[in-house]
Amino acid sequence: MKTFLQELAETIAQDYPEWDKLTVVFPNRRAALYFKNELRRNLTAPKWVPSILTIEEFISSFSDLQVADKFNLILRLYYSYKQVNANTDGIDKFYYWGEMLLRDFEELDKYLVQAEDLFREVSNLKEVEQYFDYLTEEQKTFLQDFWQTVEFSSPETKAHFLNLWKSLLPVYKHFVDRLLADGIGYEGLIHRKAWERVAAEKPGFYKNRIVFAGFYALTRVEEKIMSWFVQYQQA
Repeated sequence: MKTFLQELAETIAQDYPEWDKLTVVFPNRRAALYFKNELRRNLTAPKWVPSILTIEEFISSFSDLQVADKFNLILRLYYSYKQVNANTDGIDKFYYWGEMLLRDFEELDKYLVQAEDLFREVSNLKEVEQYFDYLTEEQKTFLQDFWQTVEFSSPETKAHFLNLWKSLLPVYKHFVDRLLADGIGYEGLIHRKAWERVAAEKPGFYKNRIVFAGFYALTRVEEKIMSWFVQYQQA
């Protein structure tokens, strides 16, 4: 029985004769590497290999932003947090929480969530109680895991949560604005900006034919970009 990559290599060898005008996109490097080996087995004469990319490489090619390392990002996030919250603890206490906050910003951008909608304004404890009541148990568990000390029965912790929550939108905006000004970003931000560029392009701007192969779980950005190329460039 043939593997998926064997079938894919045979299909491309048969249906896509101009390999120098083809891009094949995979979820990860491992799949891309094994695919190259299978493709070689279908060669009957010397031929240019298609452009073989991971989805991260493909998406990043539509953004001018450079990926910053995590330590640099958290230092910058700490600076943005201090600009919004004057009484911020030192970087040693912030670092672990900053890692979690950065992961949340990653997800926010990869799924094209509007920060204004996620970090919606709640101006008093009554609204916090109503907001908590609105959440599912799974969402409450997520918030408890994220905030560590949040308890939904204590007015003091609700007030603490409220103060933190109200600061997240300005923190996010300050953080992102500074990153964009310096031409760097985290993966989620790069993905969001890449999609914005693709959505603004005209059909035909990407010259190669495209094959997306082996995907089963997509972020919103990946889904939107793939759908655009399928619709407008016959990917």
